[in-house]
Amino acid sequence: MEEMNNTNEYVDITRFGKEQILKSDRYQRYVDVLSFLLEDDRLYQFNEVEEIINKYLDKGAI
Repeated sequence: MEEMNNTNEYVDITRFGKEQILKSDRYQRYVDVLSFLLEDDRLYQFNEVEEIINKYLDKGAI
């Protein structure tokens, strides 16, 4: 799905559920992390998922 932003460009606003994201090839290396970071009843855009992953990785080891 696309919609226009303030600069009259089309922006992709497609959203995916947790299960769709966990099953996607794009995020296979992060399945374990995303399985507990993503909420079950929320939809995410790819840029949101990338941000969640990056925030988690930036925290470093405990």
